[in-house]
Amino acid sequence: MRNFKNVAIICLCLFTLTNLNANDKEEIKTLINEAYVNAIHNFGDLDKARYGFMPEFAMFIQRGDMIDVIKLEDWLQRIETSRENNPSVPDAKAAAEFLQIFVVEDSAMVILELYRGEQKMFTDYFNLYKVNGEWKIIAKTFYRH
Repeated sequence: MRNFKNVAIICLCLFTLTNLNANDKEEIKTLINEAYVNAIHNFGDLDKARYGFMPEFAMFIQRGDMIDVIKLEDWLQRIETSRENNPSVPDAKAAAEFLQIFVVEDSAMVILELYRGEQKMFTDYFNLYKVNGEWKIIAKTFYRH
């Protein structure tokens, strides 16, 4: 009987951890869809990006043998300028296909493919932290297809 109780307790703990992890993964998907896909790629409200990304966020861009680091406000300013110069919204909306979401306590990593219509645009790699109970994007690297 004692072994049964131990097994039951272990199963309950694993079930609880799995459910917590699943909740985190759904929160992360929602955050990335709102702050990245919709706000940035679907010409949405950039304040949603400001909310979903940490102010310390950095995007790393490989240019040959060099790596450029773009901070959040610089990136958003580039997007705002691009929208002013080309205000037409693409016909096809961007959408993310989440390939992997890894969560360990209050840190996470996401790999996704970003599509516009049928065209794969990017493979993105995001790092996130849970800060004050909310997931925030802290870093991004990518491959442009």
